[in-house]
Amino acid sequence: MNILLLVKNFDLGGTEVHVRELANQLFSLGHQIHIVSNTGRQVKLLTKGITHHPWPFSEHKTPLRIYQLSRLIRKHQINIIHAHQRIAITHAAILGKLTNTTAIATVHGRLSHDIRSKFIRKMLDHIIAVAPNRLSSLSKNSPILAKSSVIYNAVQPNSPSPASNRKPIISYVGRMDRKHTSVIRDLITESMPQVIGQFPETELHVVGDGPYLKRLIHLYDEIPSGKTKPKVIFHGYHPTPSEILAKSILNLGVGRVAIEALTVNTPVISVNSEHCGGLITLSNYQKLKQTNFVARAFEKYSSKTLTQQLVEFMQNTPPLNLTLHDQVRNEFSFKTMTSHMVELYQKYG
Repeated sequence: MNILLLVKNFDLGGTEVHVRELANQLFSLGHQIHIVSNTGRQVKLLTKGITHHPWPFSEHKTPLRIYQLSRLIRKHQINIIHAHQRIAITHAAILGKLTNTTAIATVHGRLSHDIRSKFIRKMLDHIIAVAPNRLSSLSKNSPILAKSSVIYNAVQPNSPSPASNRKPIISYVGRMDRKHTSVIRDLITESMPQVIGQFPETELHVVGDGPYLKRLIHLYDEIPSGKTKPKVIFHGYHPTPSEILAKSILNLGVGRVAIEALTVNTPVISVNSEHCGGLITLSNYQKLKQTNFVARAFEKYSSKTLTQQLVEFMQNTPPLNLTLHDQVRNEFSFKTMTSHMVELYQKYG
């Protein structure tokens, strides 16, 4: 099949990594892949042979982009348009009708954000959610629900990292923007000072780039030197965060990052700026899986709660759980995800 992937950003973030890996996997199966997006670091990680078109998406460029994309679709005989992120999804819905091509959208965040317009929802041929809760706002009789399905995110099948390879590192991986940095700020100023009070060798490793990275580094630099100043390593952008996750004794995160950590058998505390669910275990795994490992049904986030959970983990570090690792590795494998995706494409294309 000839497949066109649309995504606004292609630099950092779970959605961008998902699109890159999906493109690489589909290409390895013999499909012809075109990607249209802004420029970004993910382009360098695409398999040679995939065609990337650096056409930025923006509201005022919509007429031009629709014209360009329509020509691309006809020239390359595109069978499937698969879009990610709000503005790209809007373009896909319009293009699907203009060119009589199947248009599919993946909702990585909230349905109300990624596909706000009911008109656009109706125009799409199919909607994919990365977790069941993304569709929870729809009624059981919704015609949109009838053309929707769940295909979980996937990660590379990393081998479990043994305890002997690990250092006293707590890792956080994410985009350094306004929404995601409040947790890191609390870690630097409140949680980690208390952790190192009992476990002085512990380090915090922060992986990711974005507009707030310099602010966080400045915040850390302003902390006076002394016994309570934690050791924080800012890695910035890292093409393979799993290398750092595999060396960590604990990861803090949700979504794709949590999955990546679990595939290298690194324990994870499910935490973001809104929710703090504690350690992911076999007993709560299925419940957290339904929400892409965001602890919506657990405690609201607070620095106090996170600090308590960190200290408790350090005081009673559980043994590495290969059973959980194997389950995550099987359920979130690219083989499984790509197989489901191709079946869906073939159904419509």
